Amino acid sequence: MLSHQLKAITSPLSPIREQPQWGPLLAVLDKHAAGASGSTRAAIDQAIGIIRSRSGLSAEAAFDRLTQFSQSENVKLHIVAEHLVEEAVRRARARQR
Repeated sequence: MLSHQLKAITSPLSPIREQPQWGPLLAVLDKHAAGASGSTRAAIDQAIGIIRSRSGLSAEAAFDRLTQFSQSENVKLHIVAEHLVEEAVRRARARQR
């Protein structure tokens, strides 16, 4: 979501990109937008791995399960994935104590 917001902010600014004083700020926005989409995909991939390890499902079936939950709860897929990963990490840390 953040990457879409940042793209919406930076794409109308194309003429401004030619002005040197805005270059550093726009470079940071571009870098953050690229990083946000990468971290979103990483969270989804990690969530798929967690579902697979717990259920023995294929990657496609795990993705389908994640998508179904996202749609049934009306929550964006990457947010569901991030919460699943955070909960798995929390439980793993609790087991180590």
